[in-house]
Amino acid sequence: MRLKQKIKTILLARKILDALPDPQIMKEKITSRKFWALIAGAAMVSFGDQLGLSPDTTQYVVQLVVAYIIGQGAVDAVSSLKSPAK
Repeated sequence: MRLKQKIKTILLARKILDALPDPQIMKEKITSRKFWALIAGAAMVSFGDQLGLSPDTTQYVVQLVVAYIIGQGAVDAVSSLKSPAK
């Protein structure tokens, strides 16, 4: 009985490890400007009141962040279509 439980635990751990993203992909995402723009926008929403910003200013900055992320995503999509596959 204990052997079956150990095997189940090992198989479950393997499934969890297989579900984790590739470290290289995570490094690329964390170092991307879009990711940090997202973090800045989320911080603006979360801490705008504490920073003394009006709701209009917070909304304006968040709209700029969203526009930047969408625009940069479009540029990245076009450039990936133009470049040959690795």
